[in-house]
Amino acid sequence: MGCVMLVLLFTLEYAEAEWITLDFPKSSRTEAIGIDGGNIVGFYYGAEGERGFLYDLATDTWTSLSFPGADSTTPYAIDGKNIVGYYVVSGERHGFLYNMATNGWTTIGLSGETYAYGIDGNIVVGCYGSPGAYKGFLYDCVTTRWTTLEAPGAIQTYADGIDGGIVVGYGAVGVDDSWLYDIATATFTAFYGPTGGFAYPRDIDGGNIVGDYVVPGERHGFLYDGVSWTDLDFPGADATTPYGIDGGNIVGYYDASSRAHGFLYMATIDASVEIKPDTLNLGSKGRWITCYIGLPEGYDVEDIDIGSVALKKDEFEVGGEYGEFQTGKLMVKFPRKEVQDILEEGEVELTITGELIDGTPFEGTDTIRVIDKGGKEE
Repeated sequence: MGCVMLVLLFTLEYAEAEWITLDFPKSSRTEAIGIDGGNIVGFYYGAEGERGFLYDLATDTWTSLSFPGADSTTPYAIDGKNIVGYYVVSGERHGFLYNMATNGWTTIGLSGETYAYGIDGNIVVGCYGSPGAYKGFLYDCVTTRWTTLEAPGAIQTYADGIDGGIVVGYGAVGVDDSWLYDIATATFTAFYGPTGGFAYPRDIDGGNIVGDYVVPGERHGFLYDGVSWTDLDFPGADATTPYGIDGGNIVGYYDASSRAHGFLYMATIDASVEIKPDTLNLGSKGRWITCYIGLPEGYDVEDIDIGSVALKKDEFEVGGEYGEFQTGKLMVKFPRKEVQDILEEGEVELTITGELIDGTPFEGTDTIRVIDKGGKEE
């Protein structure tokens, strides 16, 4: 492969982010691997051995997943109602596709072992073969067509994630064996880590890539947006391995005190906020304060949970009375009297917070002028 970096321009817009530990109940080890919306998949070790899981972020509900008759089940990725991964029977590994809507399990595989690692629409990626000689693959669930992927010069090829026709993966040659593959042009492009050396690109979403890289004695997670690198290290962890990304949310696992825990790195979306009136008379007797909320590219305002929207100033908070989706915006009305009760004269910065339906938080601010002239409504 040539020494070329494929540049993907799609910068995530975060206000802030928080780390959340995800441990399947009564498990000794949990790894979160894939995410789509508010659904997270991965695997855990429990009393019955290794099993897969589906975690619903919105309802805080865990569901165990097990391929019928399998000794172990390892989900790796989710897209809509479809989950892919691999299962083990008598030591043999097979890829699977699980449809949540129909509760149907389907084996997918080529010769030797098969690992399904990523899915986007009807295209599944992964690897097949035998240890030391794995090859990557693309599998079309509709046409059932298989395409083998072999990175130039690589002894092995692992296809880990896919989004929008771009596949990320790595091989087994040396420092130059991580790559991005463009399905449309059938070309591989070298991918280098934040230090210029080897990195594992685990997943891709909208041009943003997550994975991990190793420096002597340390393993760090990363987020790369096509321009800049951000280290992702769970606070206090010995090592952090991000595996999946969807929008502003990233999942993976971290090691602490010889135990692995799943994590969710939940970004607070940086929303645009416009509050009206921009000059507010405390003496007026109007009924509403109106707020218009916009979200950055890649998000849809119609995914906002209207009931979660609140207006805040310092420790005070006022909930929205009702909302209405308009073109590219969400309009929310707040009771004017309640808002005026928490304001004082001068330039005042107000914060609007809320969540998407899948639980992803957003936040934005606007500054209004507060006066007290009494008498009339503006």
